[in-house]
Amino acid sequence: MIQQFQELIEPDVTLRRHLRGADLAVTDATDIHRHMSRVIAPHAFDLTGIRSRSVDFWHHAIDLDGISLHYVDYQCDAEMANVVIDQPGAGITVKFPLAETTLISTDRTRYCLRPNQFTVLPPGQPYRAMMRGECRHLTLAINGDWLGRYLNSRDLPVRTQSLSFALRAYDVGTDGMLLSGILATLIGGLMRNDRTLHSPGVATHMKELITSAVLGLSPEYQRAGRCEAGAEHVPGYILRAEAYMSDNLDEAILLEDIIRHSGTTRRTLHAGFRRHRGTTPMALLKVMRLKAAKAALEQAAEDAPLVTRVAMTYGFHHLGRFSNEFKAAFGILPSQVRRKPPTH
Repeated sequence: MIQQFQELIEPDVTLRRHLRGADLAVTDATDIHRHMSRVIAPHAFDLTGIRSRSVDFWHHAIDLDGISLHYVDYQCDAEMANVVIDQPGAGITVKFPLAETTLISTDRTRYCLRPNQFTVLPPGQPYRAMMRGECRHLTLAINGDWLGRYLNSRDLPVRTQSLSFALRAYDVGTDGMLLSGILATLIGGLMRNDRTLHSPGVATHMKELITSAVLGLSPEYQRAGRCEAGAEHVPGYILRAEAYMSDNLDEAILLEDIIRHSGTTRRTLHAGFRRHRGTTPMALLKVMRLKAAKAALEQAAEDAPLVTRVAMTYGFHHLGRFSNEFKAAFGILPSQVRRKPPTH
């Protein structure tokens, strides 16, 4: 399928005439840096071993409002073009080299990408891409806001920040056949001026297909799908609410915060908690905090004056009330929790 990309992209004049979105041709590295930082992500860009300051550079983009596909073409006599993205944001980046080899480096690994291969960089993953001075590639950017909305619409117990992907070169023929086919169809349709692609319904369908194809490579997304299929269904908004509470037990949490992170309405959230958990969100939050306080007391050194500090950490600012609720939940006072002996 990557051959379809190459066949579509080789005739640059035709591509520039038909693709909507950004259409840029520049000859200055500083302009390249500014432009790409604006349209994809803030990044550092430099050329090493360049003999001439002239750089032929083309960028064309297809924007589907939440997903954008970028064709990037560098043509210069530099030995290497270096792109460093330190703050990638909450979205997913997919890179397809169309000519030459690209070296991807992260804080955990480094690997080469060749034509007929691609890589998926998860939300928040900084990376460096090193390419020859003459190179062409496609970058697919899935916006974090769209990604969150898509996951909410699927009602799956998985959050954007929990998604991971194997940091390696995927093979188009075995791992990305569906994805590359969708992207090739999108590019081809726009080049043929297919008016149906400008329909909001079609654009949304294309976004959903692309997002699903990419997320299918994430083990967390796969696992969430299996859980949904094989277990008693608990709505994803409940699981998202519980995950948010669990991750922020030592923070001040309002009901409005839980509603916002659940992705549903106040009425639906309360009804769902009553049905599936037999309680309210704030009542469950208190139970979760009491359990966290008990665990903290159990793990503390035996001689540590900890009760007050633990109570305050988990939002119990009235110590007498904290002691009463703790005893009602666990049958003992906080001061009676058996702590681990000091280590020598």
